[in-house]
Amino acid sequence: MLTSKSKSRIAGLTLGKAVINAMSGQILTAEFALVRDDGEFSGLLERRMGWSEKTMKALADLQAAMEEETLDHVFEDQPASDSAAEPEQV
Repeated sequence: MLTSKSKSRIAGLTLGKAVINAMSGQILTAEFALVRDDGEFSGLLERRMGWSEKTMKALADLQAAMEEETLDHVFEDQPASDSAAEPEQV
């Protein structure tokens, strides 16, 4: 590995891609684009583990919102919020 004594031109990162595998236990993989100080992209960084409770809670909230929103595309006459509906008496 070559190392540099110069200051890095990497100024930050931005999320480019996120993959959620909820079928195998809520696995979140994310790819970030490394952004240089001139605004150009300079490579990718991938992260697969070590997410905080805050991130995993936000992921669960996103998953619930996406599932609720998608119900409208699958079922007719879907209530606005299935979670707010009273349970049906049998």
